Amino acid sequence: QNHEAEGPYHQNSSEVLYSLGLELQKGGQHGKALKALRRAMHINRVNRGLNSLSQAPMLRSIINSQKYLMNFEPVTNSYHQLLRMHMASYGKQDPRIAPLLNELALWHIDAYRFDESSKRIDHLTSANSLIAGALKLNQAQATPKLRQQIKLLRSAALISFHLSRHQ
Repeated sequence: QNHEAEGPYHQNSSEVLYSLGLELQKGGQHGKALKALRRAMHINRVNRGLNSLSQAPMLRSIINSQKYLMNFEPVTNSYHQLLRMHMASYGKQDPRIAPLLNELALWHIDAYRFDESSKRIDHLTSANSLIAGALKLNQAQATPKLRQQIKLLRSAALISFHLSRHQ
């Protein structure tokens, strides 16, 4: 009732819909969860701006439901939207986006393993370029983070392994 009284674009509406989406996810209702999460994100974008990082948790929840439903292309598009949001907030050369580049690269490896379409190789080439960018950003720091460097190098090795085994 409060949700309806405050109006459709009140900030509380976004939070209520986000909570609803998370509960639907817990119940395994990912299709319904996606609808609630997308609506929550839309309201958040209206209130806080297109590239506000406050919508990142909503977008990550959308990605989780899309992964559960094995919707490869929408997951990739959502990850790219998340990356654009971070780049708009931090800048394209900011080392804080390196972990997200790594996460997106690892998503492409997962997609490569499960996607049986003719676009399979595109996942590998995307993963390779993403991890190269993440490594470059991390190394450009005055004091590169060793733990992050190790994670990135492990991802690079995994990607190289899949590239060498691709037929």
